Amino acid sequence: MKKIITALLLVAFVSPVFAQTEELNLQKYWYYRYRLSRKLSH
Repeated sequence: MKKIITALLLVAFVSPVFAQTEELNLQKYWYYRYRLSRKLSH
């Protein structure tokens, strides 16, 4: 029982670190779009 609780707590603390935020996704999207548009215009 103690191992299960420990594992759940570990997952709860580690998962937000690896989760992508909406803001980060938007930054990546606009940067990618900017690079793509520059590549196509040259």
